[in-house]
Amino acid sequence: MSILYNILVGGVITFGINRLRKNAAEEKRRKETPCNFKDGFTKDEFYTMVQSAGKGSPRLKNLYANGPIVYGTVRSQSGLSVWDFSIDFNNYGTLDGSYWIQSENKDSSIPKYIADKIAKSIREYENDKDNSSISSSKYNEYKYVYVPTEQRQSSSSSSLKTKLLTTLFFIITIVVIIGYYQFKQLIPIGYSQKALEGLVYTEVVQKLEASGFSSVHTQEIADLPITEENQENLVTEINLMLLNSFDADTQYPSNMWIDVIYHTLELYTPPLTSKEAKGMNYLEVIEKFENIGYTNITVDIEYDIITGWLTDDGEVKSVAIDGNEAFDSSDKFRPDSSIVIVYHTLKSNKPK
Repeated sequence: MSILYNILVGGVITFGINRLRKNAAEEKRRKETPCNFKDGFTKDEFYTMVQSAGKGSPRLKNLYANGPIVYGTVRSQSGLSVWDFSIDFNNYGTLDGSYWIQSENKDSSIPKYIADKIAKSIREYENDKDNSSISSSKYNEYKYVYVPTEQRQSSSSSSLKTKLLTTLFFIITIVVIIGYYQFKQLIPIGYSQKALEGLVYTEVVQKLEASGFSSVHTQEIADLPITEENQENLVTEINLMLLNSFDADTQYPSNMWIDVIYHTLELYTPPLTSKEAKGMNYLEVIEKFENIGYTNITVDIEYDIITGWLTDDGEVKSVAIDGNEAFDSSDKFRPDSSIVIVYHTLKSNKPK
């Protein structure tokens, strides 16, 4: 059970990490796309929108922008501490009102309030190219502060840690749920490994299903030589999701995959295709099939040659393997498959 649980945990963690990496790569591509202030929309006008959005927020200690990113500092309700947030308006190089928020205080609505006000100003600007709502005098009222590189990196690192912790919490929750569900499904196998190995595979499947297991599967391995034909269909191994050692009291989830492995005779490729055999002497064909290892070869004679000018005595008319008269080098058959060779001979050879 511990191995199964580790597999489930590993799968879920791998999925979560790959998903996080993919999202992080896409986020990096968006952020690193150079932002263009298009259609006369200048940085100064964007900064003016930022400063206008900060008016009327008494707890907002500071609000400034660097390129398309807005940074803010907010006083706590007690006034004894502050916390920071950032709003990224860079949507793959354009400013269209879309934004991404990173905040040290996830419960506060202030960052979203500021972001919505700025986004509204951007959209209004797009709808009004005369920019009647933003005057140059308003721009001159504010002093714009640029964010140091160290501060931007610190904010980005904090956001990545938050995402990582959130993802790990989600993974742990899923693992706990899966583990509890599998624990509720546990039932005793009812048979030891030694008691099942050596039985015919159909009997083993019936016993496991009778114990309550719903996902029992069989795996055939065709590797027995004809000399070990008596070992055919006997179970040699039972795999319980990589756990192949158990006794009658071992508990296992009733819905988990169980593999019952048994062996059959190895398969042989015919030494000739059906087309190649046609026209050869039947004795030569018999020899080739026997050399490969086929053991069940019979002949069928057609007494239809009158003069022997067009068809040679003993010439093969057809070869069929288990009734198949159109086999080739890609086919494989059991060594005890029925091989019937039909050949021509003189009418005069027919017994009276």
